[in-house]
Amino acid sequence: LGPRQPAFLGVRLHTVFSQADRNGDGQLSRQEARSFPWLNRRFSKIDLDSNGSISLQELWESRRSLAPRP
Repeated sequence: LGPRQPAFLGVRLHTVFSQADRNGDGQLSRQEARSFPWLNRRFSKIDLDSNGSISLQELWESRRSLAPRP
């Protein structure tokens, strides 16, 4: 675990989000999330504000909560 890992994770997360966000509205619908099984399985947990879509910020927060603490 080096100092570059958080930046790398951020780039990967942004890439996944961009690929899934087919209509480019900055939100992932459940339909868009289906293209990534791990995202689809956790959709309700990642949708922190329960509005039926996932923002990049919500995705980032969910991934940060799973990261090991130093």
